[in-house]
Amino acid sequence: MQPGDVLVVDHLKPHQAVDIPGLNTRALIISFLSDCIFTPGSPPIDYAFLIPFHRKVEGSPHVLRAKSRPIAVAHEVIRQLLTSIFARRKLHSEAGCKAWLLVLLNVLIRGFGNSALKRARFIEL
Repeated sequence: MQPGDVLVVDHLKPHQAVDIPGLNTRALIISFLSDCIFTPGSPPIDYAFLIPFHRKVEGSPHVLRAKSRPIAVAHEVIRQLLTSIFARRKLHSEAGCKAWLLVLLNVLIRGFGNSALKRARFIEL
């Protein structure tokens, strides 16, 4: 990992953030319930938002590199998501969080190629 990278972690694999003394790093961890994005009865295309978390190749982490094209958009969306989290009005906060989370997930779909959308279309059939 390099500064500015965005790592997508498989939620079904054990993982944790570890603070190592003397290592001057910071990480922002965003977690969410997949049911907020896709549940039975949701349009099948909504599943595409979750594919970057499921379509993983062992030993090949999903990392949106700091030097990649969509990273600036991802960083701005994360900033907007954080702004929504700390909004003073609860309704605005929750609605904003979901909206910006969906935008971030869309950025991840684009960042990891169109295989997510191809798989979502397959599910619709």
